[in-house]
Amino acid sequence: PPVADELTVYTWRDATLRELSGLIKEVHEGSRGRGCRFAFRLVYLDRGGRWQARDVGSVVNGRSGNDDQRRLDDLHFVTGDYLDVAIYLNGTPPPASLP
Repeated sequence: PPVADELTVYTWRDATLRELSGLIKEVHEGSRGRGCRFAFRLVYLDRGGRWQARDVGSVVNGRSGNDDQRRLDDLHFVTGDYLDVAIYLNGTPPPASLP
């Protein structure tokens, strides 16, 4: 079961990153604002059984982008993979270290 900062989503492989950001916005009220950015990273096991991760795109509320229509299938997503999604509420990443 997911912990406090996790969300389990059941979807199809033809879902786009824009559609996935819409699903997140349905349950994460703070991410609905204009300019909020969703950065997607695919997390998967490689052939050697090691976890790997790679950035696969980002979507910004209220703005069209190149990654909006990327489908999970385009990313070579398979059942058992994870999507790590960083939500930047004002569109920019937080500082590298907090005071």
